Amino acid sequence: MSRIRANQITNKTANGAPTVQNGLVVTGVSTATSFSGSGANLTSLPAGQLTGALPAISGANLTGIDSSKVKQTVYNSTTTTFNSSSSSFVQTPCNITITPTVSSSKIIVQLSPAIWSSGGQYMHLEVRASGGASGVIMSFGDFYTGYYGNTLLQGVHTNHNTTSAITYTIWGRSDGGGWYCPNNNNDSDIDQRYTGICWEVTA
Repeated sequence: MSRIRANQITNKTANGAPTVQNGLVVTGVSTATSFSGSGANLTSLPAGQLTGALPAISGANLTGIDSSKVKQTVYNSTTTTFNSSSSSFVQTPCNITITPTVSSSKIIVQLSPAIWSSGGQYMHLEVRASGGASGVIMSFGDFYTGYYGNTLLQGVHTNHNTTSAITYTIWGRSDGGGWYCPNNNNDSDIDQRYTGICWEVTA
């Protein structure tokens, strides 16, 4: 066995690094100001010591990344008008459909119809789900109206337990007088008579 004891090793002309043709086997700590070349066989690199920008490679196997809690947003609107004088619940054209990506997610529902009543009376409104989930999601009783106005109906649908499309629709009834939902106002500056938006969020 041979041993080299030196405080400096350079190339032949003493102006650069030496060329080691067949590699080096180092026992102990190797210290350098920088490294270059392939790092394909490096292992056990502490995450806290990694800095700089990530290269443009797949992140499919990365863990511990908190993705956005808002999975999707859906919007719908209509200029269709609807009128009734029913004292029993009837379906309006105000609806919105969302397809959950996670069965345990929550759906935030916000619907804003323009409502007009032919006279002062109590209105009763419900938001019902159909499709992947069903039932009355929100109920608004004794809504008194005798004028044109936009009404904000909002709530959170929990425990829908589905990844199939859910349609949320406004149903309404009055005390027996005529009403519109959406309103039949013919003003030329009306762009939408109803707008709806849904957010799917995870905990």
